[in-house]
Amino acid sequence: MRVENQAGSRQWKDCLGYISQRLNSQSFNTWFKPTVGQVGKDGVCKLLVPNQFVADWIEGHFRELIDEAFTEVLGQSFDLLYEVNSAT
Repeated sequence: MRVENQAGSRQWKDCLGYISQRLNSQSFNTWFKPTVGQVGKDGVCKLLVPNQFVADWIEGHFRELIDEAFTEVLGQSFDLLYEVNSAT
């Protein structure tokens, strides 16, 4: 199933605001700008990424920051599920 690039959830946008304040603009634009997040009520955030390399890089370098954003902005933790989506 192909998901078109969309704004994503309001919750993910709020987390991106938090993340963008903690990274330089080049890092944010490279790794987070092309993502689309869908925060579910089931405790899972699906993160649509353009390719597996981006997913691996975000997981390896920014997972702690994402978890911090979930806690600070949304008041809870979420499991993160990456999905490669060439439309992002």
